[in-house]
Amino acid sequence: MKNLLLISLALVTFFTAEAQDEVLQKLWKDFREVKSDTAKANVLIELSLYYSELQTDTAFILARQALSLAQKRGDKELELRFKLAEAWTFVKIGANQQALEIGLKCLREAEEKGFAIKLKIYNLISFVYSEIQDIDKAILYAYKVLESPLLQQDSLKPVSVF
Repeated sequence: MKNLLLISLALVTFFTAEAQDEVLQKLWKDFREVKSDTAKANVLIELSLYYSELQTDTAFILARQALSLAQKRGDKELELRFKLAEAWTFVKIGANQQALEIGLKCLREAEEKGFAIKLKIYNLISFVYSEIQDIDKAILYAYKVLESPLLQQDSLKPVSVF
């Protein structure tokens, strides 16, 4: 019985690693093939979010590269996507206060400029508040997501890991 359990665990680990490799290979292929800075920045953000699960140092580096491309283009909403990816990486390493600070700053900017990314920011803030056991605020921000008319927009479909 013990051997069967060990074999099952080894198989699950193997297939999980295989799936991760496939996702990474596809994202890196996409990065090499896209031409525009915006598309490259978006792929870097996706890679950053993916690496936040595996290697946080790499996640931060990729997010910074995405920020550089966003700033080069002067794309403020793309800069917010970078900051959001960075915040999720902070969540992954347990730095919830830093993630919350970034999330609240992003929210202020997104609300001022009317960016649709607000829903993703609400999601981050709700998650962080639940992590730090402030359930009232977690629920408040979760409701903001659910009540928003922006929820129906195609551009707001979830991205890879979040």
